[in-house]
Order: sequence, then structure tokens, then C-alpha cells
Amino acid sequence: HDHTAMVLLDDRGKARGFKADSDARTAWRIDVQVPAGGKPRIDAQLITLNEAIPPDPSLAKVAQSWSARAERQLCTARGSAKADCLAEPIGRTQTVVELEEEANRSKETGFGDWLADLVAEKTGADVVLINSGILGLNEDLAPGTRLLLRHIVDMFRFDDVVAVESFPAKTVCDAIKHGFKSPGMGAWPHIGGLDVAVTRRAAGNEAAVKGFRRKPGVTCADETPIKVAAAPYLLCSNDGYKFLPGSESCGEDLKKKALADGRKLLSEIAEAAIRAAGNAGIKPEKDGRVRFIEAK
Repeated sequence: HDHTAMVLLDDRGKARGFKADSDARTAWRIDVQVPAGGKPRIDAQLITLNEAIPPDPSLAKVAQSWSARAERQLCTARGSAKADCLAEPIGRTQTVVELEEEANRSKETGFGDWLADLVAEKTGADVVLINSGILGLNEDLAPGTRLLLRHIVDMFRFDDVVAVESFPAKTVCDAIKHGFKSPGMGAWPHIGGLDVAVTRRAAGNEAAVKGFRRKPGVTCADETPIKVAAAPYLLCSNDGYKFLPGSESCGEDLKKKALADGRKLLSEIAEAAIRAAGNAGIKPEKDGRVRFIEAK
């Protein structure tokens, strides 16, 4: 599962399938020639869908109608009388906001660090795990970009309340190893409260926790309780993580408990921080908490 274009090959190296990029950024044009009595010939071209290719008028009209309908519903849900409330400016960014898929799902990013530290501050958790699959937008925002309410909606694709639960340090370390193993997947974590070394290998990354920032001296061999803040989806052992035993009611139970404890949605935490920064703007920067090592 990923969001980037690729050619799928069979065991002989022959093209058997073609996949374009997410959000209709590209499309494959595939021409198949079938000569009489001969084998089909396939010619494929990946085409970038940009301003050079005008949209189909009838489809654009339908898309605009559905977009306006969705915005009205979102604005109503937020208690706004404006049908176009998503155009409201809420702040700006001083540095790049990295949410392009490759960076979001395979690297340490300034935005990921900023968001994880923000959650740690608001929850008092020792460790924060934000699985990259919860985040959207699928593009980077340049320094100086004026942030709109629409950006918040697009950034948090699968928005959820932040839950806090305690687990033994060993369990947390095992989760970190799993999260960093497979770049490109939605399980890839943005972390707070940890320093991690990730060795890149063809068969899968190997991650090692080098220290808990709020629990100095604690190691992965310990049973010391570590407070972990994350979405209920992750804490309920989805995306391959092993935290709480999975059950049909796990997510709803955690969500109800979190809301009763006054926890906020991830988007609400981010929006409040962006608004609080005012005209100065937020300044997401990575600090090297994830160190990458190329395997020899």
C-alpha cells in the first residue's frame, strides 16, 4: 500500500500492471497493439496532470458541486454560519511543512516532530506516536505559506482523539521497531520523547531506541511504565502495532475514555497552536531524534 506511481513486474521482468500517483497527480496512458497472429505489444506513458491539461468541463462541474457540499457540511459541523469557512486564515508557517507522501512515510520531518512535541506538551505523555497514515495533504507547504482552515482539514486525513495509556518500556520499544521497519507504509511513526537509530536494510529497517527523554536511565529491557499518547486506532493494535488486545470495542472504549479525560482531537491541538502563534507563525524543524544509518 502506497501512494506513488509504479510499474508492477512479473518474475521475468515483464510489465504486468501500472499504478499512477494519488490525488490524480498523474495518469498512465496505455496503448495495446494486437497484431494479427502475434503477441500484444504494450506501450505505456506516465502523464503528469497539471495546468497543461485542461480538466473536463462536465466532470469539473460535478467535482465543484460535491466539494462545495462537503465544505457546507464541515462548516455546519464546526458551528460556522459561513458556507466557505475553510478559507479562513488561521496563521502561517515560517519553515517548510513536509507532508509529501515519501517524506511523511519514510523520514523524520519537522512537522512530525513539531506535532509530536505538541501532543506531548498537551498530554504529559512520555512518548508520542503519530502513525503517518493519519496525516494527509500529500504535498509540502513552502515557508511563508498562509495557513487556512482548509489545510487543517486536509492535513488530518483520519483525524482522531489523542488517547494516553501506559505500557512497559519493552512493549514501547517493540512498537518502535515495528513502526520504523517498513518505510512507505502508514504505520511509519512520527515520534516524541524518544531518540531512535534506524539502520536501513533491503529486507527491512532495524530500529533501536537509544533513550527515553522523559525517563532517563530506562532501557528496553525494563518493565518501567511508559505513558504513550497516540490515536486509539494505533493503541488498539492496528497497523501491526502490538499494544492493547484488539477487540471490536477497543477503539470506541479508548475514545470515550479520552474524551472524558478532556483529550482533544489531533487537528484541534494543531489548530490551536497555529492560531496561538499568530502572525509570527509556527516553525516546524526536525532535531535529529531519528538517526538513519546505511547498512554496510
